[in-house]
Amino acid sequence: MIDLILQYKKAKKSMERDKAKMDDPLKIEIANQIIADMDYAIRWMKTGEQPDAYSRAVESKSAYSRRALLDLEIFPCLDITPTADRIISDNRKRAVMQVIQHLTERQLTCFLLHTAHMRSMQEIADELGIAKSTVQEHLDNAEKKIKNIAVNIQLEA
Repeated sequence: MIDLILQYKKAKKSMERDKAKMDDPLKIEIANQIIADMDYAIRWMKTGEQPDAYSRAVESKSAYSRRALLDLEIFPCLDITPTADRIISDNRKRAVMQVIQHLTERQLTCFLLHTAHMRSMQEIADELGIAKSTVQEHLDNAEKKIKNIAVNIQLEA
């Protein structure tokens, strides 16, 4: 799913660049609608729920983030099947989810692409349309946050 979200984000940025070059008001209006539809689809894929299905109060970013992060099915990229000799306890799962909740969207994307999908920083930079140094910065910041939070969480040995 994360690959699909990244493809939509890349296409949305491309459409925004193309729209900036347009003169015809009708074409601009159509481009705006396409961009809005892509944004809507991205939000739906990220949360796993229809964006307009809840009232404004529940639709806040933190409420959506917490709801999405607590449902592991929304993160198919974390498709980790424990082996018999490495069972993941509920406490450890909660600790991981608590750490993930403190990362920004970009930090989480870079971190998952790098660690779970084994992509290089250059591959991530190309995919997200950002500089390799920016990917490195997001990874460094994510690592710092993870270390700081992990110190305060009692992980099961």
